[in-house]
Amino acid sequence: MNLIRERTLTEPLLVNRIISPTGNVTGVNITIQLPGVDEAKEVPEVVAFVRETAEEIRTTYPDMEVRLTGMVLMNNAFSESSKLDMQTLVPISFAVMLISLGLLIRGFTGTFVTLSVIGFSIAAAMGMGGFIGLPISPPSASSPIIILTVAMVLMTACATPTKTADTAVKGPAWVMKGSGAFDVEGGKVFYGVGAAGGIKNKALLRKTSDNRARAEIAQTLETYVAYLAKDYMASTTAGDMSKSSEEQHVEQALKTFTKATLHGAQIVDRWMDPEDGTYYSLCELDMMAFKDTLDSYQELDAKVRDYVRDNADRMHGELEELENQ
Repeated sequence: MNLIRERTLTEPLLVNRIISPTGNVTGVNITIQLPGVDEAKEVPEVVAFVRETAEEIRTTYPDMEVRLTGMVLMNNAFSESSKLDMQTLVPISFAVMLISLGLLIRGFTGTFVTLSVIGFSIAAAMGMGGFIGLPISPPSASSPIIILTVAMVLMTACATPTKTADTAVKGPAWVMKGSGAFDVEGGKVFYGVGAAGGIKNKALLRKTSDNRARAEIAQTLETYVAYLAKDYMASTTAGDMSKSSEEQHVEQALKTFTKATLHGAQIVDRWMDPEDGTYYSLCELDMMAFKDTLDSYQELDAKVRDYVRDNADRMHGELEELENQ
């Protein structure tokens, strides 16, 4: 034995290659030629045999330490780790996803259906892979986690309500009606609905919403005045297009009158959407205030003033019908 040790430790082709300089560590290199018919079974079979042999050596020589390494063992480690993850990591992931879905969807039925879809998707994918003979490898073993994550993102996106104007359904009716000309119980009115969001300063948020509501009233009145001007000129010119300059003059005068009328518009209601914090304001101008301002507005030609007063209600109705189309 001493002679073998002496010759081995003096052989330069062995020292520092398969045996340590002190002679207390050595290696046994085993070349494995796999048939390549079914690697999913061949690799675990080889590893099981080697492990059994190593255990026999440890039992026979208790003072000897045996360690295993190599490509076959590494390939088998990937497969074993993947299977272990499927037994531990996947159930834990399912539990976390179940809790997250419950908190996001806030309903047993929605959570159960979503989790069922995810489970059937994973079963179908893994079953199809097994059916066509794909081995359990590190990439394929991670498929359940990938499917679980992607399905969770898609289901959550579908289940999470989008912050749109539809959330205002819970608010007053005027929020959904919007701006325009309306017939209400008290008579004919013009409504302007303004909205503002994303402003932390509450006073500035309200002011912005109010200003936008007034701007909506102004836009509605601008359309209304344009209809009045065209209707007036159609009744006076009888199709004589040579009087287009007069039409422009009348329309400009009515626009100036509209700006004066806006002083009578009032903010009559406000509401904040609890879903996204959007602030809504309702600006109102009733037809009576419009006519009262018309009577006191002497800068407007008397004929135009009389025509607007007599036809204001009719044109209001036509504008309302146009907006409802």
